Amino acid sequence: VSRRVSRRASRCASGRVSGYGFGFGTGTTRHQGRWYGEGATAHASDNRWRRVLSSDAPASTTPDSMSIELVISQSGPVTIVGLIGDLDLAAAPVARSQLLAAVHEADGLPLVVVDLLGVDFLDAIGIGVLFAGVVVCRSRGGDLAICRPEPQVAAVLRLTRVDEILPIHLSVAAAEAELLASSGSGAR
Repeated sequence: VSRRVSRRASRCASGRVSGYGFGFGTGTTRHQGRWYGEGATAHASDNRWRRVLSSDAPASTTPDSMSIELVISQSGPVTIVGLIGDLDLAAAPVARSQLLAAVHEADGLPLVVVDLLGVDFLDAIGIGVLFAGVVVCRSRGGDLAICRPEPQVAAVLRLTRVDEILPIHLSVAAAEAELLASSGSGAR
């Protein structure tokens, strides 16, 4: 049984087929360029679905072992949260708790920059994590900015119109400057 890959899918530099929305509603999960679950794996060679059994998946890349890493640093009054990994259903609880902990630990107004450079995949649940941070920051008088998303993540942010609420910055410095200007803190 084979199905055509969504027309929204595109080939990335490595030749793999990638795209947002593939496998939606089929119970599939994407991790490190592969798709697992009852749905299938997309083949770059023929743009068809191939069934992947759990025995085909390497033990270290099964959905149960997926995780996200957060690197939190301080730059003056701004907290910088770097995300590394897939920001999806499996990683959302850890990412949300760590992001909100960083917001609550901020002295004064919580000014937070979320650096998405290490995020390879973002789904609706991941967007919810970002908005949880926005809500908490803004409720405490601060703000949250996002910067440096990978092209596929930036496409998801534009497609879902997140970029209309949270502008996408090209660098951490630009995001910091925007937060400092909007908070009235200026450079310290």
